[in-house]
Amino acid sequence: MKIYPLLLLLASTLLLAPLHSHAGFLVKKQAPASSAAPSKKDRKKAERLADLATLHHLVLAKNEKEKAGKQQDKTSPPRDTSGWEGIVSLACGVIALIPFTFLLFIPAIIFGILGLRKGKQFRGLALAGLILGIIAIPVLLMLIALSLAGTI
Repeated sequence: MKIYPLLLLLASTLLLAPLHSHAGFLVKKQAPASSAAPSKKDRKKAERLADLATLHHLVLAKNEKEKAGKQQDKTSPPRDTSGWEGIVSLACGVIALIPFTFLLFIPAIIFGILGLRKGKQFRGLALAGLILGIIAIPVLLMLIALSLAGTI
């Protein structure tokens, strides 16, 4: 048994069915035109449809505003997520512990604070640099005190 003639028969039936009078369920029936004024029920229905149309327009306007806002966000410059402040803070903090480079505790603390505020990516490095910068302060004060006492 070949399927091709059956498919052709099915397609022609579906295409020609609305033209036949026995396929009235496929054709949309129109309501008879009445010359009388619309009833109260019809007026309420028309008001509800108008309200729905207004609501639909408001929702569309809101969606367009949101899309415009998202497009503006896309055009704004990307946020710097490199975390260079944390790296600089750690480097300055480590170098600040080496003798005669104690003044690097200042950038270690500054960049450590900036790195902590900036983001989460290099937060650990920024914290380590901040701690090393803070540790370098008493070490510097001890060396100054020892040099003034004449022991160094």
